[in-house]
Amino acid sequence: MNIEEKNTSKKFLQSYLYTNYGKFFISTCYRKSSADRDPFGWYYETFAWKLKEDGHRENRIIADNSGSPYVHVAFEQHFEVCRQLELNGEYKEIVNE
Repeated sequence: MNIEEKNTSKKFLQSYLYTNYGKFFISTCYRKSSADRDPFGWYYETFAWKLKEDGHRENRIIADNSGSPYVHVAFEQHFEVCRQLELNGEYKEIVNE
């Protein structure tokens, strides 16, 4: 891995959430876009995993709330995933029409 590859993702915000529906790990990273024509170049992406009893992540991503270049939206994305997991143990993308 060269230096450029190492600098394509930066940790931003991570949460452990303990609910009646189980334990979850939520992670928001700041990533370099792979799109050649991306006007911003970097964006925030949030993923969540359910945790096993031993504390390790399950293999399946259960939430993906991604795509903003703005830090204030990154916080909103992250906390929306946490909010939904706390309320019902799953995440459903909110589509604005």
